[in-house]
Amino acid sequence: PADMLAALTEAARLRPDDASVRRRLLQGYIAQGDIEQAQRVATTSAELLEIVAVLEREGRTDDALKALIEAALLAPDDLALRTRVARECINAGQFAEVRQFLTLEVAGEDPDLLRALARLDLQVGQLEEGRAALTKLLNVHPGRREDLVFVANDLVDYKQVEAAFLCVDLVADAALLEDDWGGAASALHEFVTRVPNHIPALMRLLD
Repeated sequence: PADMLAALTEAARLRPDDASVRRRLLQGYIAQGDIEQAQRVATTSAELLEIVAVLEREGRTDDALKALIEAALLAPDDLALRTRVARECINAGQFAEVRQFLTLEVAGEDPDLLRALARLDLQVGQLEEGRAALTKLLNVHPGRREDLVFVANDLVDYKQVEAAFLCVDLVADAALLEDDWGGAASALHEFVTRVPNHIPALMRLLD
């Protein structure tokens, strides 16, 4: 096997554009368990996804996620792959990485991805983008109003008061459309309890 890999390495050096040679070299390194060398050889999204599968089987989740992110960057038009990356980054708590992959299109109708997208937008002051994500979440999953309350509470903790009120205001609107006056009042009451001097929220609660 060592001689085979040496020969394939030399062949790849002589024919760097030969995909079949590179693939044989990649498979050789994977078979030998040399994932680091395999990653150096891989140049396409599909090749990196093969490496991701190996890393996941070995329980190397952090390395697998890094390779998955690299694969997604090489395939910007692969919507399913970008959705997978966004979901796995969220699960791993890597929200800084999520931003480059997560859009309304990528989130689709997934409530967790829509909530994460809205939170990311609102935290950086992109209120209209955040509103769009939350509105879509409520339209597709009207029973997930509590998600917006959780986002609002997080934003209050980060001193993003206006962004938090946007969330609560949407909850109130959604509740009123269902004649759920108690639900609307409850969401607003929780907000003004945490932000007692917010005049628009107080006026909305009074109404």
